[in-house]
Amino acid sequence: MNAPIAWKRWMLTLIGAVLISACATQPTSTVTYYGTIESITLQRAGSTDPINVGSVLGGIAGAVIGYQFGGGVGKGLLTAAGAVGGALLGNEVQKSQDRDRYQITVRLENGGTLVVSEVDEGQLRVGDRVRVVNNRVYRA
Repeated sequence: MNAPIAWKRWMLTLIGAVLISACATQPTSTVTYYGTIESITLQRAGSTDPINVGSVLGGIAGAVIGYQFGGGVGKGLLTAAGAVGGALLGNEVQKSQDRDRYQITVRLENGGTLVVSEVDEGQLRVGDRVRVVNNRVYRA
């Protein structure tokens, strides 16, 4: 490889890494609301459907990986095996990520309504005075 071209690629990679890391360290603003809980409803997670996003993405990834190996008929068999294996693995990963969630409706002090979805309701009850910070509900 030509030395000036390699140096330019190295510099572009370094500049890209610096720019990406600068974006990741930007401070985020905190948004806080106060109000009263109007309702808490449980949303059951997971479905019994055999096809979900995890299955589709896993199947595609498995097919792409399987296609990298073999030749002729073997390439086709490995692609198909990769797609099936990836779909099965993706389905299991998707199911492990599904969790029951609580949908908490908060009547804000300014008269508005805010709906927050959380994994754990944290012993909150209807009528509790709460503060909502960055879409998390806490007792006030």
